[in-house]
Amino acid sequence: MKKLMIVAAAVAMTGAALADAQVYDYKFSLKSTTCKEGKVSRNTYYTAMGIAEAGEEISYRTSASVVLLGVTWGCNCEDALFQKGWNQRQLSNGQDVWDGGIFWWKNGDFFGDSYDAAVLTWDMINRIGKKGDEVELSFTLDDSNGAGQAELKAAGLGKVKDIGLAAGTDCEGSYIKSAKGSVAGYIAPGEGGCYYCDDVICDVYDFCDCMGLSDAGKTVAFGTWTMKYNSSASKKLRTTAKITSSFSGFPKDLKEVLVLAGE
Repeated sequence: MKKLMIVAAAVAMTGAALADAQVYDYKFSLKSTTCKEGKVSRNTYYTAMGIAEAGEEISYRTSASVVLLGVTWGCNCEDALFQKGWNQRQLSNGQDVWDGGIFWWKNGDFFGDSYDAAVLTWDMINRIGKKGDEVELSFTLDDSNGAGQAELKAAGLGKVKDIGLAAGTDCEGSYIKSAKGSVAGYIAPGEGGCYYCDDVICDVYDFCDCMGLSDAGKTVAFGTWTMKYNSSASKKLRTTAKITSSFSGFPKDLKEVLVLAGE
């Protein structure tokens, strides 16, 4: 009985504004680069600092795997999906709540070096399929609110769960059950916990001197992504109004930063 009373009080506090709240989980499994040290094994090795002879110690980039995680949420499907950073809103009772998106590397570092750096911009979400219960999606994730050194372009296909359809057009409460696809772009060197240190020179150099296409401030990132509707977190968000009280997947240190920021 006491538990029911607490839930009822929470519902009364947030009101109907979050009745259609939605939460989505994201995962990007990426191939990128990391830095290693070793000795030159051939007569000459062209580095960003010049030519190294056989036996000399060098640092170089090589392939590595990194994982980027994320969550977006909002009072309804539009706010939960069409994220362009964070948006603060005030409920009828005067309580401030956030719609937003947070992305972090599996090692616990924020994407773009801050909790509100990520900007997710959708190009399209088209209903497709004979029954209209599928979607094709395309979006860009970058850190333009933070360091501004990363951009990932994603596209894929997904499934829709329709709720409350009226005359085939009113889909309030409907959500994207799941989606997956491919992603490619670039991130800042060292993102995701790859090994780059201040005392290690791990630069890049032009494929050919005349081309001028090298960029030491970027490294490639490509792979696959998945997106899933989080029914448990969505249900909790409708009463708690806070993603930190609704979503259980945040690393401890990251969650503490979010709480201090007022989420």
